[in-house]
Amino acid sequence: MFIKVYHSFCGEEKLIINGHVFQHEPIHFDVKDSWLGSNIKSLLTLFRVKPLTEVKLKIHFFNQIIDSKSDENGYFMFECKPANSIPHGWHSCQVKAIDNDGNEITHSEGKFFKPYKTSHGIISDIDDTVLKSYSASIFRRLYEMISKNPEERKLFDHTVEWYRKLAETEVPGEESNSFFYVSSSEWNLYDYLNTIFKKHQLPEGIFLLNDLKKLKDFFQTGKTGHQGKYDRIKSLLEAFPNQNYILIGDNTQRDPYIYKKISLDFPGRIIAVFLRNKSKKNAVKTQKLLSEMCVEKQRVLLFDTTLQALKKSKEWGLIDYKIDEYIF
Repeated sequence: MFIKVYHSFCGEEKLIINGHVFQHEPIHFDVKDSWLGSNIKSLLTLFRVKPLTEVKLKIHFFNQIIDSKSDENGYFMFECKPANSIPHGWHSCQVKAIDNDGNEITHSEGKFFKPYKTSHGIISDIDDTVLKSYSASIFRRLYEMISKNPEERKLFDHTVEWYRKLAETEVPGEESNSFFYVSSSEWNLYDYLNTIFKKHQLPEGIFLLNDLKKLKDFFQTGKTGHQGKYDRIKSLLEAFPNQNYILIGDNTQRDPYIYKKISLDFPGRIIAVFLRNKSKKNAVKTQKLLSEMCVEKQRVLLFDTTLQALKKSKEWGLIDYKIDEYIF
């Protein structure tokens, strides 16, 4: 039995710790091996995980113990109001599996983040926003995944520089502005994505991904869960009612529609929307949707290069950055 604890988050009124219980520990990619066959085997193994249901669990954090159990998909989520005041920043927790007699079977360590009180946080998509994924074509997306191991995957130029400035940090793990990476990719790819983000030293944040998929659904990876993406963003805004956000995405799939709905459902909470113009055929339609979002105190931008977004972030006062003139 293996307990996978994902990076989670905490507010003043709510702590959420989530993860999965598996029969075995998920495979780790050999980042030194770029052989096609090895990549395919490793990816398929990520979708051959065997979740365990109805496992009794206990979480230990800040001298508090909470009970839960895994659901029919092996997923668990502890949700409670902390009994003690929790400082801002990253903290550790421990999740234990318990048998019917109350004895510990196994345990795993996890981390959760309590955002600092700042003017805004950042909610970012991953595929075709940060990571070159070609999500519009399932075959090109799969080719990118199987032809490169995680450390070989490419990000869009200057994205790391932009995100670090938005997080107000030069060192990942020391962010003041909170980062949430909300994607339609599945929990199967959690470690895969973490490897990519650590390799490129992107701001450390919370991944909110789509439901676990089985091997038979491998060829549909990243193609579902758009309503779920809206729900995950909605839950964040509800968990932190006094926090405003910047939304970052792209126009290859449903981000423009999701972000428009979020902006309308939470007026005044979204201070800026950035959409990468990855699909030129959708540019006019995307620009129209953005214009409908452009309300008081909310800024919107459809950008072709990350440098355009970085420059606009400076103009809007979202980052404090001395931009070298030669860049532009």
